[in-house]
Amino acid sequence: MWPFNKKQFLGIDIGTASIKLVQLSKKGNGFKLDTYGEFKVDNYLEYVKKENGVSYLKLIDEDIVRIIKFLLKESKAKSRIATMSLPTLSTLTTTINLPAMPSNELETAINFEAQKYIPIPIEEVILDPQFINTDEKTGNLEIFVAAFPKELIDNYSRISKLAGLKLKAFELETYSLIRALIYPAKDAMVLLDIGATSSNISIIDNGFIQITHNLDISGAMITEMITNSLGLEKKRAEELKIKEGIIGKEGEKEISKILDPLINFVISEVERVIDIYSKKSGHVIIKIILLGGSANIKGLAERFSDNLKIETIVADPFSKTYYVDSLDSILKEIGPSFSVAVGLAMKELITVKN
Repeated sequence: MWPFNKKQFLGIDIGTASIKLVQLSKKGNGFKLDTYGEFKVDNYLEYVKKENGVSYLKLIDEDIVRIIKFLLKESKAKSRIATMSLPTLSTLTTTINLPAMPSNELETAINFEAQKYIPIPIEEVILDPQFINTDEKTGNLEIFVAAFPKELIDNYSRISKLAGLKLKAFELETYSLIRALIYPAKDAMVLLDIGATSSNISIIDNGFIQITHNLDISGAMITEMITNSLGLEKKRAEELKIKEGIIGKEGEKEISKILDPLINFVISEVERVIDIYSKKSGHVIIKIILLGGSANIKGLAERFSDNLKIETIVADPFSKTYYVDSLDSILKEIGPSFSVAVGLAMKELITVKN
């Protein structure tokens, strides 16, 4: 038995730089922030790339369990019903096209077609297909398929059980981001997640993932560039990255000069992905949302807006939640890196009635 309020849900996001926890409950047509917590592991966790091209988060079960239990205790979270994210780098994704067919035949057809694009035996993965679109001319179905390695699922399931959690679901990080940052909007947008280990560009249109593209550029890499160029300690470099950013004046311009080549490359990659999708779909991207630990780099959103002529904002997943006014400034600051955890906590509450 689980003697906890079934209308309170946890979102738990395990990353390489930190583990984050958010507990939400239902309030009217929105959500109430009950509590949150973060345990920074300073890149203690890392991705290990296997021969099949999939990167697995190297987890030490006992350590992760201790951290989750610590977060539950310190945050005073009352719920133990959780949804956990599956990292984009550990998930294989592809888009397939199938002719229209009865629903009872669709699962078999998806499994058969997905095998052509997934470099892991189909029996070693769990497929999560999401309908995208129906071609008006041919009637063909366009389906986005995420393949989760069973090894990864088993690992996370074991961690959840040892931490005393009732695991409701796993889901791809991007699904959580859509729920926290875009839902219920249907317009075409870009999510640029600048994470600790890598960055991910996702185009979301009509509420569905259309394109995803990973970059080997990360927040840690940006910090390291400042550290090495100016001979600073990592902590000080991280502070300068966010506070001085890429619009420094006089002596601060040195930071901008260091970061410019990297930022310009990321902008060009985003522009390239947008161009590919726009030519294919004929749809116009109306907004870029920056998230992840380095989304708050001073001047970054403005640089994207100026260069790409597309409105660019910093993610604010807590904008859909009720919370005490005194938390406003800190939640705005940490919001970009808590977007996944917030979206995870929202998952089960979407259908909950007061």
